[in-house]
Amino acid sequence: MRRPAKHSRLAKNVEALHRLRCDGFKSAKMFDEPQRSFENLLDPCWPPRPLPESLTIRESLPLLLCVRFCTMAVGVLALQGSFNEHIAALRKLGVKGVEIRKPEQLQSVVALIIPGGESTTMAKLAEYHNLFPALREFVKMGKPVWGTCAGLIFLANKATGQKTGGQELIGGLDCMVHRNFFGSQLQSFEVELLIPKIAAKEGGPPNFRGVFIRAPGILEVGPEVEVLADIPTPSDKTVHSGPSVESQEENGGSENKVIVAVKQGNLLATAFHPELTADTRWHSYFLKMISDISEETSSSTVSQSTEDLHFSEPPIYDLPIYQQQ
Repeated sequence: MRRPAKHSRLAKNVEALHRLRCDGFKSAKMFDEPQRSFENLLDPCWPPRPLPESLTIRESLPLLLCVRFCTMAVGVLALQGSFNEHIAALRKLGVKGVEIRKPEQLQSVVALIIPGGESTTMAKLAEYHNLFPALREFVKMGKPVWGTCAGLIFLANKATGQKTGGQELIGGLDCMVHRNFFGSQLQSFEVELLIPKIAAKEGGPPNFRGVFIRAPGILEVGPEVEVLADIPTPSDKTVHSGPSVESQEENGGSENKVIVAVKQGNLLATAFHPELTADTRWHSYFLKMISDISEETSSSTVSQSTEDLHFSEPPIYDLPIYQQQ
């Protein structure tokens, strides 16, 4: 039986999504009923029904995109640092950001962002709340995790330049970082980064305005780590010779560069702060990482389930007319 479009919940959502334009979900009225809230649409258990037949492909596209991304709940570690800015960037893209302060809260999110901040303070708070075991398990499970600045330090397998006594790390990212590689708070800076791989996937210009605040630098990376951005090494700094140093000698120069953004499997890390800019392409890139990893996990699960099925042939019985009396 065909459901009239005006009575369809999906039709109402499509109409609301068309009103979003560039203002984000914050200014949109998602449902006509006052008792309904925006969180209803973000509920992962919300079952999408067939689109009304009266809707065209152009009309249904915003809803299809919303179903793919808006049902995500992305956690943001909210111990200290710029977690509010990350949540605002996610909201701008129509995705719900969830503040994470306790281990059990990780069970309600599909991915995690570890923001920039004071890494020593964040480590002490994470230790106080017994978060490190849960965070390490989250990474080992293959859940998407993005670390910015201090978050990069936490995800690295090795870190140098730490305070006396060292600092507890989450690990998982095959690289070595230098804490405060670019100097103190007074030496913070902004610089144009070339991000061809991000621009190829997200569109826009091939450059990005990177904000570096007491930023770390990536000194070495493993063979499985994909480099997404680098910048010239400051004149007063040196980096180890190895995979992290990209010499320009082949192009007639001798400028060395230090890596500031990498990706390895389910992990993304940036030494700078994309959340402090109006450019949301890094957040969009991370959301698509989540979607891709989720699809791969679902496909492998279905494939494994199919392989585990064993069908036995049913016994063959002779028809009664052929049975001997």
